[in-house]
Amino acid sequence: MRWLDDYGGMPSAHSAFISALGTTVALAEGLNSIIFAVVFIIGAIMIRDALGLRMYIERQGKILRSLTQKIPGATKFIPKNTNLGERVGHTYPEAIVGFCLGIILAFTLYQFF
Repeated sequence: MRWLDDYGGMPSAHSAFISALGTTVALAEGLNSIIFAVVFIIGAIMIRDALGLRMYIERQGKILRSLTQKIPGATKFIPKNTNLGERVGHTYPEAIVGFCLGIILAFTLYQFF
């Protein structure tokens, strides 16, 4: 159950959530609505963050981990119970699968409700 609170991985929850929200808004309000435009802009920012900024943070985490292993005594500066997780970003396939999954789930659930 540790994977439930981890970052990164397949599929991208960021992409799935925002594509499901956008699809639901498009079905309910239409593509020409203001709310869809807002969701679209927020979604573009959110997915860009998951693909771009988080990947930079992931690279920094890997460098930090390698430095703490190479420098003697560096681990004493890291607080106990600190997980220096490296996996925080998403790859393009993870984002695409999440995006498609969100659309499929939104269409499916919209038909039932």
